[in-house]
Amino acid sequence: MTEISPEDSNVQILVDNPTASEWKRNTYMFGAFLGAVFGILAAYFYARAAEEEVQRTGRKSAVPTRQILGLGVSALTLIRQITEMGKSK
Repeated sequence: MTEISPEDSNVQILVDNPTASEWKRNTYMFGAFLGAVFGILAAYFYARAAEEEVQRTGRKSAVPTRQILGLGVSALTLIRQITEMGKSK
């Protein structure tokens, strides 16, 4: 039986090939860009709503812990759905 060394395997070829890992770098860059845009928009809309609340009531209302936990669970669900997109069906 012939033994295949790491140098001969397709896996090693993919690792050594810069164009094969380019898709990974592009994916990270695209994800970082989308995350930054989403984060900036979320912060903008939150600040705008909080400012309207201050103008309306004279004070900024506190964000309930339950709402923060709900957002965290929603974020984890979104990450899981994005991860599932990367798997073959």
